Amino acid sequence: TAVIQRIALVPTGAGQRTIEPLGIEAQVRLRGRRDPFDGIFGRSSLFGTSIIPTSVLSNSLTIEVEPLPPGRPEPFSGVVGSLDITAEVDRDTVDANDAVTLTIRVSGQGNLRAVPEPVLEFPRDFEVFPPEVTESVQPSGDGLSGSKVFEYVLIPRTPGQRAIPSVSMGYFDAASGRYRTASTDEVLLEVTGEVNEVPVSLQRFGVTQLREDIRFIRLGDGALRSVERFLFQGAAFWTFFLLPMAALLGALGLRRHRDRLEGDVAYARGRRAGRVANKRLAEARRLMEGGDSRAFFGEVANALRGFVADRLNVAEAGMQISELRMSLAGRGVSTEVTSDFLRCLEQCDRQRYAPVGADVEERVQFLEQAGEAMTALGGAIR
Repeated sequence: TAVIQRIALVPTGAGQRTIEPLGIEAQVRLRGRRDPFDGIFGRSSLFGTSIIPTSVLSNSLTIEVEPLPPGRPEPFSGVVGSLDITAEVDRDTVDANDAVTLTIRVSGQGNLRAVPEPVLEFPRDFEVFPPEVTESVQPSGDGLSGSKVFEYVLIPRTPGQRAIPSVSMGYFDAASGRYRTASTDEVLLEVTGEVNEVPVSLQRFGVTQLREDIRFIRLGDGALRSVERFLFQGAAFWTFFLLPMAALLGALGLRRHRDRLEGDVAYARGRRAGRVANKRLAEARRLMEGGDSRAFFGEVANALRGFVADRLNVAEAGMQISELRMSLAGRGVSTEVTSDFLRCLEQCDRQRYAPVGADVEERVQFLEQAGEAMTALGGAIR
């Protein structure tokens, strides 16, 4: 026997449910007498055996889905299994009108894809952007397990001590047969600085200086060569003599490179990391000249995240700063190079949602800084 397919099914309603049978196409080898006309009439025969195509159906299954008992807590996540929820900010202190990221991670066992957006009560002086949701759910044992992450970008407008209340989610504990509630701790945030009331329409931008180079015209006598030379002393002779060998070696190297690209995902992502990052930086340079500050910093952030994800061969979605720092340390990257790279990422997140955008000169300097950070990181990763 063999397992053909394993699927995790999550019923959404109570009552009797029927799982339809699974069908597969197979070939059966039958042993019989030798028939010289088998190959003529459409049946393959080899040493007294015949291969016959056939279809096989599994049996259908009927299951009884029991309803959940009354008295479920609100807000109810809809998860049947186990649940844990945590909340954290990327920093405890932030300036007014600066961006901070709140990460709420829901993990456990059950259908975590059905977990709704948590109910949050932010302070009234916070500007809140819609969350970026990432999920990682995979089969585990007899069910599903994984996590679902909600990332909120918050911009406090006034200084002072602020508190983000606890977040709660109810779930049904299948092991004990009871409802339970998972909650986070209260998150404290210190907002410093002063209120910036300069309207966006009154922002001043720097002047972009365009550099134009004039190539110098070379003066003086040209190089002379002797006409009395043998054939093998000329560069053309050695070029044509060595060209077939160089072409053969190049073809072998190219073949080996392509084979490795097809069989080694990490190598392929590492090879394309720089090319993809350069394309994104070119798009960021175009946005910089157009004057869209938020789009510019967003594209630079995409280039930074995509570059480090490709070099480490990890998923770009849901990548956390703490996990990224540990992964880079494990690959032998120094603390200075890691700090410079992560500082560029944090600068992108702050500038994308800041009410006062950076001027053109600052964006030019930051683009060069981001390119240098990626170059240093690419050379340090082992």
